[in-house]
Amino acid sequence: HVTRLRDDLCPDWPQPAAHGGSYRIEITGEPSYTLDLCLSSPTGDHNHAGLVATAARVVNAIPAVIDAAPGIVTARELPPVTGKG
Repeated sequence: HVTRLRDDLCPDWPQPAAHGGSYRIEITGEPSYTLDLCLSSPTGDHNHAGLVATAARVVNAIPAVIDAAPGIVTARELPPVTGKG
């Protein structure tokens, strides 16, 4: 995990794919993969986008939680949260 305080610090370290930062996942093997997840928002604040993405998962899980048996339910016991439509 690399957190940058300023863009000009440690230019030899891995750079984000987009301005404002990104989350990078690298898998080395056959085949190898690199995924850069860049969050953006109409507000211009990538932190806002992260909050919305987190809230969306919780909100979209509500129907499965309502359908679950009474008691404590963990994410492992719920079906995958998928888009509708």
